[in-house]
Amino acid sequence: MNTRWLFILMGAWIAIQTARADDFEDAAKALADYARPKVRTLSRDAHVFHWTWAFDHSSPPLQPMDHRLGEYATYLKESFWDPATNSDDLVGPGLYVAIDPLASNAFGNTLLQLVMPAGMPFLATDIDYFPPDLQISINRIGCLASSIRDVFGAAENGEQKPCRTLRHKLVRDLGVWAIRYYWQSELSRLCNGSAQYAFVLYDDRAINASRIVAFPFDPNLRKNASLPPEDGHGENRLILNSMALKAYGDTSQFWKVPEGTQPKTDIDAWMRDNLVGCGNYPEDK
Repeated sequence: MNTRWLFILMGAWIAIQTARADDFEDAAKALADYARPKVRTLSRDAHVFHWTWAFDHSSPPLQPMDHRLGEYATYLKESFWDPATNSDDLVGPGLYVAIDPLASNAFGNTLLQLVMPAGMPFLATDIDYFPPDLQISINRIGCLASSIRDVFGAAENGEQKPCRTLRHKLVRDLGVWAIRYYWQSELSRLCNGSAQYAFVLYDDRAINASRIVAFPFDPNLRKNASLPPEDGHGENRLILNSMALKAYGDTSQFWKVPEGTQPKTDIDAWMRDNLVGCGNYPEDK
């Protein structure tokens, strides 16, 4: 091959790569412009829950406030940013949390309670589809998504790396710490009929590691455990028990308690103040 043809081929290759880069930047900007109106901010601290098997047979035994909780949460958060992570989860990798302490109880025998802080920016991923021009732009770069939710999760099928790169850039461009998506919850019957939310966390500030509390269960005594000795979290356990009872009935309480035992806290007021979707705060709409 003579030098002339070599330069022609090199020029063509550079032009193709430049066009691809331009296509990606165009798609990323269009997606950010479309998603920006869906960014919201927590106006109060909000409690969320996560079940895990990660501490099964852990030694020493897990304590309610334990440094390993933050390490575990950070590991899952980092999975979102790791380019080597493959995930078939609903909305891709990350730290999943739900407003309902029972909604994902099949995923572990240790319940973690986290507190997302007031001021946390998040992207509300509604169940809607891209307008045609945006979908064409995103599909052109190899991300076969038809909604924001697809960009984060469903499009992971087939390991579409352009979708991964696109969602990383979207989170950075919008400055969000998490996404919110719809997740069925029995609490919706008790919370304005709208409490069907879960979140995926991508930022240490959203994790709020110092406030994570763990409630381990013996798998053989699941849903039939006695209250442990007072450790500073007794009232919290009674709140969780009462929430489960109100939403799911007698068989779903976390701990056996003496008949008539009630938390000192007004449960309805606690749910309104602490669970996204249960109150009258802007992010509950």
